[in-house]
Amino acid sequence: MRADLPEPIIHHTLEPSQLVCPCCGKVRPELSLREQSQEIGWEVRLVRRRHVRFRYGPNCQCPQGRGIVTAPKAAKLIAKGLLAVDFWVEVLLKKFEFQQPLQRTIREVAAHGMHLSGGTLSGGLKKIKEMVQPGRSAEFSVAVAVVNYEVARSPQIWGLREVISEVGGYLSRGLN
Repeated sequence: MRADLPEPIIHHTLEPSQLVCPCCGKVRPELSLREQSQEIGWEVRLVRRRHVRFRYGPNCQCPQGRGIVTAPKAAKLIAKGLLAVDFWVEVLLKKFEFQQPLQRTIREVAAHGMHLSGGTLSGGLKKIKEMVQPGRSAEFSVAVAVVNYEVARSPQIWGLREVISEVGGYLSRGLN
C-alpha cells in the first residue's frame, strides 16, 4: 500500500534572486497556494516523497514582475510517472547490471510493502527504451544518471576512468 510508505515532505522554493522583480527590485510575496505531487523513490527502503512547490505573487506593477511564479518541478524520468528517477535507476541496475528478472524485483518491492504490477515496470522500461534509441542524447543521460547514482552511493571506489568506462558499457549494452 502506498499509504503505508514513509512520506517526507520536500519543499521546492525559488532562490532569493528569483523572487526579485527585474525592473524595480521589489520582492515577490509568498502565496498560500501550493502545488503538490507524489513519487515513489527507492532508498534502502521504499519511501513516498511529497513535493510541495511554492508559488509567489507579484509585489509591484512592473510588466516583468506580474503574474504568479511557481518553483520548478522535481526531475522525472517518465513524465507524470509515480516512480522517481532513483527508483528507475535501481530497476535498471537490477535488470541490466545484475540480470535480475523483473518478477524478482516485483517480489522485492512487495516485501517492502508496496504492490507493483509487472505492467508498470515493463511499460516504464519500454518508455525508457524509446528515450535511448541509438543517436539520441537521452541515451547518454540515462547512462550518466545510472553511473552518477552508483558514484554517489560509493564515491570512494570510483575514479574518472571508471565512470567513463561504465558510461561506455551502459551505452554499448543498450536497454534491449
